[in-house]
Amino acid sequence: MCSSRVTCVVAVSVIALAFTTPLRGDSLAADDPRVLVGDGSSSGSGGAGPVPIYNINFVVTTSTGNAPGDGTDCFVNGVDDMDSCSILNQSGQTFTSLVFDISPGENIGLICASTDFFNNCTVLQPGGGGQDTILYYDNLPGSPHIGVPYGGLFEVSFLGWPMNTTLTSGAPEPQSGNLAIIGFLIGLVLFAVRMRRRPASLNPRP
Repeated sequence: MCSSRVTCVVAVSVIALAFTTPLRGDSLAADDPRVLVGDGSSSGSGGAGPVPIYNINFVVTTSTGNAPGDGTDCFVNGVDDMDSCSILNQSGQTFTSLVFDISPGENIGLICASTDFFNNCTVLQPGGGGQDTILYYDNLPGSPHIGVPYGGLFEVSFLGWPMNTTLTSGAPEPQSGNLAIIGFLIGLVLFAVRMRRRPASLNPRP
């Protein structure tokens, strides 16, 4: 397919680098910041949830940065979820992937871990220094998970975040820089294949 082994190696390497590398913790320390997407079955006994949402765009806030594990309230789209952060997917679709924009960002010891609905987590932006933390959840090929199904109950849990943390959820958007690199590489490979298939009579002689 490629004109040389070097061309193939370069193409594959740059395509791999076009995607953000996950940042994962080797061990889960008690104060490492993380966000977990649980099945919602362990919501706090005093919770008023679940709060229904009708599209993939929703906002969850915590005054302590550790809700609901510390027994404090969560707010989902402004609705007090009491000591629970449980959410009901009433959007009519399965959330096959999610992007969480978390403010204020926190990158010290940041954990990007798999969840009950997603077996892969990628840090798109570590955060800190005035920047938000952006996490991307999806499922790799062969995963037994499908994401958050329509009618599914899930819980967003915070641990180790600053006070008054806000999480904004949305659908993933294509990264223009990544698309440009991939498009360039596809064009490079097609050019190499075309040159390889040119009749010998058209190739310049030394």
